[in-house]
Amino acid sequence: MSNHSFLKLLFLSLIFGWNCQNNAKTTPKTTANNMTFYIGTYTQKEGHVNGKAAGIYKMTFDPATLELRVTDTIKGMINPSYVALSPDHLTLYAVNEISPGTDAIGLFQAYDLRPASFGQRLGSVSTAAHAPCHVNVDKNAQMAVVCNYVGGVVCAFPLPLTDLTQRQLIRLPDVPKLNPRQESSHPHSSVFSPDERFVYVADLGADRIMIYQYDRAQRKLVPAATPFLEMPDASGPRHIVFAPDRKILYVINELSNSVAVMPVLENGSLQQRQTITTLPATFQGANNTADIHLSKDGKFLYASNRGHNSIAVFSVDSSGALQSVGHVDTHGKTPRNFHLTNDGNWMLVANQDTGNIALFDLRKGDLPVFVKSVEVGTPVCVAE
Repeated sequence: MSNHSFLKLLFLSLIFGWNCQNNAKTTPKTTANNMTFYIGTYTQKEGHVNGKAAGIYKMTFDPATLELRVTDTIKGMINPSYVALSPDHLTLYAVNEISPGTDAIGLFQAYDLRPASFGQRLGSVSTAAHAPCHVNVDKNAQMAVVCNYVGGVVCAFPLPLTDLTQRQLIRLPDVPKLNPRQESSHPHSSVFSPDERFVYVADLGADRIMIYQYDRAQRKLVPAATPFLEMPDASGPRHIVFAPDRKILYVINELSNSVAVMPVLENGSLQQRQTITTLPATFQGANNTADIHLSKDGKFLYASNRGHNSIAVFSVDSSGALQSVGHVDTHGKTPRNFHLTNDGNWMLVANQDTGNIALFDLRKGDLPVFVKSVEVGTPVCVAE
């Protein structure tokens, strides 16, 4: 080989090596254990929030490197505040939380998550009321239940979204209360019982947990023999979670800043056993609770406080009763929903008014340990 050829080859090798090193520094590392999340958001200004998001954000998290980042955005909708995944993770469902005061009305939409058609809209239907704030999908993706906060309407949509004639609209009765937030019905969320025999709806405005039988064959909701549980005045039930043993239901009350513990009877009816505050005794400021989740092993219950800006942590005993363990700062303002990862190891908190997702490690003791924060525009909900 001539000296000229040798020097040329050496030069090209150095350039190629430098490029490889540079790419290694700028290209995020990934592992087979990466987790994927979808973040529901507010995209425009509403009465209670100054929405700044671009749409629904796709995020990935690598537990090995602790890298948490936004990797894609589904755009073209207004206030996709709450999202839910189909069981096969190929479809993303979202509500468009459109408030009264405009000609628009709430929407329920479906988006394709397959790589070749990622983000394409598969369907869009009216929710027949305003401010839809929650969607829940059954295990077989046969039905989605949507709650409209304004208008007192619960929608049951057969899936996929192809036949609107099968849509069921349930108008909840107004039960006016003294609290100004309870001038009418305000359904805030729904949950299927673990065996999917029943659907429970938290009506913040009426202080009721509505109870429906789930008719799988007809894909309809039918009022149960005991159609609701009346809760104490000014409770404001918001979100619901079932214990792993399926015998206890927990309700977070937005207005009274408390968690209610309710045994579930065979016929689907509920009993009230315990109510415990989500706030420390020394806190005197304004607060409203938001979300509630149980650890994967059922030993801890978590609840978010907006105002105190904390996650309240409770231990769960063998009877399902709760005892306060402490509170963890959410490293942001107005923690709306939060998510416990499917492996049970991590918590992601959506801090709405500071525009960030806070990551916590659940493996280092009774209280979640803060890891890092990532900027995300006006986040509301995290789905995995």
